[in-house]
Amino acid sequence: MNIASSTTLNSRELWNRWRNGCDTSFAQLFDRHYEELYTYALRFADETEVAEDCLQEVFITLWHARARLQDVRSVGAYLRASIRYKICAVMQQNARREGRLELLPPSPPCDSPEELLIRQERHAYQEQCIQQLLCQLPKRQREVVYLRYFDDFSVQEIAQQLSINYQSVMNHLHRAMTRLREAHHTTV
Repeated sequence: MNIASSTTLNSRELWNRWRNGCDTSFAQLFDRHYEELYTYALRFADETEVAEDCLQEVFITLWHARARLQDVRSVGAYLRASIRYKICAVMQQNARREGRLELLPPSPPCDSPEELLIRQERHAYQEQCIQQLLCQLPKRQREVVYLRYFDDFSVQEIAQQLSINYQSVMNHLHRAMTRLREAHHTTV
């Protein structure tokens, strides 16, 4: 596949191509997610330099860890979590160095095996509930939700994929999320 045709790939496809040795896919992932991640990083970092450095370090770490990385369901969510953890680690390190550790929230305690099992069971139950709620949506709304939140498509990519206009995608997403919230509140 040439570079021009790979620009239409979603982030998950680029991620997997990069994991399998396609360096240009990594550059495309970087270009596609950099601005969003930088804006996201600024919400957590106390300085722009910290946000920039952490963002670069996350991508460098990913580059070096390529052989060990697994397929991810949502590349955007994975990258946001990575940058958030990196910034928190750097801020804790800086606070320790400056003697300000008491200003940072305490680290969560390590989970016992029982707590970990409970968390895993709760997560599995929540996933099952979400799947049941998704199955109650009309077909088109369900399709739009899957493409947006599970396959990491942009709204524009969904519109192209389904041959509908941008506003229709937004309407389907809004209606689906409203239905999911209502259904969730009635089951809780």
